[in-house]
Amino acid sequence: MHTLFHPQSILVIGVSDSPGNMGRNIVSNLIRYRYRGRVYMMGRKPCNVAGQEVHTSFDTLPHGIDLAVLLTPAQAVPEFMRQCAAHGIGRLVIESGGFTELAEERTELEDQVRRIAAEAGLRFVGPNGLGIITRADGVVLPFMEMPVLPPKGRVSLLAQSGGVGIVYLHALAGENIGLDKFVSMGNKLNLDEVDYLELIGQERSSDVACCYLEDVRRGRQLYEVLRGFPGKVVIQKANVSRAGAAAARSHTASLSTDDRLVEAMVRQSGALRVEDMTSMVHYAMGLTLPPVRGNRLLIVARSGGHAVIAADYAERYGFELPALAGDVADIASSASRAHVIRAANPLDLGDVFDFDRYVAMLDAAVRGDSYDAIALIHVYNSRTEGPDSEGLYRAAARLVREVGKPVFLCFLTDNAELDRLKALEGFPLFRSPEILLQSLAASRRHFLTRERMAVDLFPPRPPMDVAAVAEHLRLGRDEADDAGWLPAERVFQLLLSAGLPVAPFVVARSEEEAVRAASRIGYPVAMKVLSPSLLHKAQGGGVALNVKGDGAAAEEFQSLRQRLSELASGARFDGVLVQGMVRELREVFLGGRQDPSFGPVVTVGLGGSLVEVLNDVTVRLCPVSAGDVDEMLSEVVLFKAFRGDSRQRPADFPFLQECIHRVSNLLVDFPEIAEMDLNPLKLFDEGQAGQFVDGRIRLA
Repeated sequence: MHTLFHPQSILVIGVSDSPGNMGRNIVSNLIRYRYRGRVYMMGRKPCNVAGQEVHTSFDTLPHGIDLAVLLTPAQAVPEFMRQCAAHGIGRLVIESGGFTELAEERTELEDQVRRIAAEAGLRFVGPNGLGIITRADGVVLPFMEMPVLPPKGRVSLLAQSGGVGIVYLHALAGENIGLDKFVSMGNKLNLDEVDYLELIGQERSSDVACCYLEDVRRGRQLYEVLRGFPGKVVIQKANVSRAGAAAARSHTASLSTDDRLVEAMVRQSGALRVEDMTSMVHYAMGLTLPPVRGNRLLIVARSGGHAVIAADYAERYGFELPALAGDVADIASSASRAHVIRAANPLDLGDVFDFDRYVAMLDAAVRGDSYDAIALIHVYNSRTEGPDSEGLYRAAARLVREVGKPVFLCFLTDNAELDRLKALEGFPLFRSPEILLQSLAASRRHFLTRERMAVDLFPPRPPMDVAAVAEHLRLGRDEADDAGWLPAERVFQLLLSAGLPVAPFVVARSEEEAVRAASRIGYPVAMKVLSPSLLHKAQGGGVALNVKGDGAAAEEFQSLRQRLSELASGARFDGVLVQGMVRELREVFLGGRQDPSFGPVVTVGLGGSLVEVLNDVTVRLCPVSAGDVDEMLSEVVLFKAFRGDSRQRPADFPFLQECIHRVSNLLVDFPEIAEMDLNPLKLFDEGQAGQFVDGRIRLA
């Protein structure tokens, strides 16, 4: 990977002297940005480009060139890969298009490319991308001319779309935010965001990495890389689809859709997520500043209206506005012309025109201990106050570098003036109070999340009869239906072995057995028909509740059996589950599954028959820490109703936390459990635990 981004020699394949040849643009970019290594060119016919020979054969090239850039027709790529490998070139950037992004039937061509790379030990970027940029080395490989790039710096950009990547490059250049590396990942046939982030993290050359993703194929590996990344990562995930949910057969599969897993990965790893390109750039700007380490914010504005707007957004994002520090208040009061400055936070400085006092106030606030961050909103006319405002801008940048406390600046003036200032220092300038506060809150969220992660522990594992669980899974393999779903009796036995309490139950296969079971458990009981054809029993009419007396039990057994035959002709009847009625309205859904990309994941939310209608659930990657579980319980909106009030005691949340950990451990320890759908868990009052009254498990 190091050679890929820091090559000492580059071969550009697909160069000619024809007008509009894009290979020439690559060579031109390398010259423009002063690449110091050796550049070789190859094309179909001999010619000279940029004063150098264009080779037509590998025979005239030296052996062991570090990197080859391929810009040829897609069908020619495999043969050029073979020739590169034979000539000792082990790193490639394949910019050619015409693979599955053009037509799905071109999977065979992509498979061929993968196979050649695997056999020859090649690593490559792409195909179907703009290549890479290592700004400090002058490695600029996009096939379009790049007359303007961001300056050298410590922000990297990974983009699955070349077009999106170019727009981001322009945006960073417009804000004068320095660039470390850029990768247009394309189809990601060989290398992907996991590989690139690993390299950037190892080199510690970037403070911020911005990622635009359209799919996540190695979610678990990406999660691990993000957790260990030494800087900050911001992710924009597009291509959010509900197609998987439509085809799912269980609540778990439909509720833990891919985008929820991306969100969980971001939260658990300490990364940040944005929904739009504008926010990505603003987050990157804010994250280049020192971190916001707490909630104490000082707002200074030259306009009362902007002070009010900023205060509104500060409250929205959970910031505190402490009283004005004494030294700051004294400077502000003495600078007022008409002595109408109110010593408050936010501080309105509309009556102050002495810019030396502005700098003095800023200096006192930054060096003092009263605030974790300062937001300065400055409105001015560039023609009359340009030089003074430049002095304020430079002073803010200097103070941040000296003290290490963040100052977020919003200068409201004409665009030409803003561009002039940003070119001087490269210090972030936000264009509105709203954007400033959003970015400030993102910085705080990243810092506090990373702090929590540093001390967040995995609690001691609750005791579990691992051998008994393994035996139930072994026996269940022969008992499962064609789709892999275990019979209800086996599910409940497994849950009990895992330490998850189940309401008393018996499986009855005759009317007499049903009556005896109900009598032994004690009335009233619930009765549920068992059949692989009826996964969601309540929705199919396969449940009878509050059954009282032997006669009613006998009648309901026959009724449920008849209802099954009406719902699904020829359906297999596996008996009726007779279970003690649990009279508790607080119902929880708890589930989990093995995701092909992210591995084991656990889901919790409001349970009952309306679980998918209300969709009030949250998901995390397993194993979950104590902090993860706390966050999950706070994210389920309707769990607020379980927290108790003057009329009822709170639900037993400690018990629910333990159940989440048990399910998480089950999924980690037994990957053959493809899905768990435990709904509902009846949650009792605090200190009284709860019971599961239904559940399904599918084996892989």
